Amino acid sequence: MTGSPKRAFRPFSYLLGLTAAGALMPEPARSDAIISGPPCIMDGNTLQVGGAVKDGQCWGGITVRLHGSTAPELTETCQDSKGVNWACGQEARVALVQAIRLNEIACYHLDGEFDDRDVPLATCLSGRNDLSLLLVQKGLARMPTSSDRYRLEEQAARRRGLGLWR
Repeated sequence: MTGSPKRAFRPFSYLLGLTAAGALMPEPARSDAIISGPPCIMDGNTLQVGGAVKDGQCWGGITVRLHGSTAPELTETCQDSKGVNWACGQEARVALVQAIRLNEIACYHLDGEFDDRDVPLATCLSGRNDLSLLLVQKGLARMPTSSDRYRLEEQAARRRGLGLWR
């Protein structure tokens, strides 16, 4: 009989190969919680999801802060390159309101991250638009020192003299 001898099936070798192949695959993005619903914008960095607006206030929603950006507080003012004060906190809030094109948003709370006030940090999308990214691109939010997430977008906004870098 000519030809090569048949190899015996080795279950341990087969499982070892599958395990090694699985270790090389990238881990999919995880999210601890997905929160979706109508938004109520509190400031340029904070919103409630799934609640309602009553007497101009947000009620009954889940409060989240946008992950990857830090916008000025609602009452904060900034000074432009000519020394003129402007309501940067108000402008950041207005930009966030304008960025939300749909009646509902989806927020992804990643890896159990919270801000210094125990408010969940979340990546929030309106349609396919990342709200933090949009604010950074307009120059109305900075990257927090703990993140490098939108470094290139912040540098571009600085070069163009947008928002906080007027």
